[in-house]
Amino acid sequence: FSVLLRPALAPGQAHLLSLAAALAVAETLSSDSLDLPLPRSSRAPVQVKWPNDVTVQGRKLCGILLEGAMDGERLHWAIAGIGVNVNSDTVGLLEVIQREDAGGLGTRPRPVSVQETVGGPVPRAPLLAALLRRLTARWKDLESPEGRASMLAALRERDPLLGQRVEIFAGNAGTEVLSGEGVGIGAEGQLLVRSDTGETVPVYAGDVSLRPPGRSRATAPPLST
Repeated sequence: FSVLLRPALAPGQAHLLSLAAALAVAETLSSDSLDLPLPRSSRAPVQVKWPNDVTVQGRKLCGILLEGAMDGERLHWAIAGIGVNVNSDTVGLLEVIQREDAGGLGTRPRPVSVQETVGGPVPRAPLLAALLRRLTARWKDLESPEGRASMLAALRERDPLLGQRVEIFAGNAGTEVLSGEGVGIGAEGQLLVRSDTGETVPVYAGDVSLRPPGRSRATAPPLST
């Protein structure tokens, strides 16, 4: 589904919209009120892989894309496109990934659906209603410093990249621009990566892949997630 927004944000804060959306989806799927028995672990069961993927046990439940119009002074409008795998059979999705980008499969999260996670079909209308309520609350948080701080603190609790080896890709060609260890999310929503030289580098945009232990750097660019 897609949501049209007219947020009271500066252009430099536009990236926070997708972060807030991903967090709202993760929080909705984790809500006891929905009675979805998602797996429990020592960390939050539903996580947000910066900047816009919602995952459970390393598998992708949801992806988010944002587009909009802005000038040097303000963000005029934005459209958040949110795709949640609810009752889909992700075996077919995995086959498409394997066919289109077999070389990059190791850098891309495997798909999973809510149905596959909880062991049965999930009614979509109540889920959509709950998502819209939570999205509204988290997007409203972005309009105040206190709300933004609350959102970022909640994201840090669901960060699967913390302490992991990561690779950052940028541009249409998927060029690797940075690799290192994920060390958290900064005060402006940027991903913080400690490079091999020990420098902490802020990342504001790009595709992020986890590097499995023992795997050399990707020789083929991953598909955007």
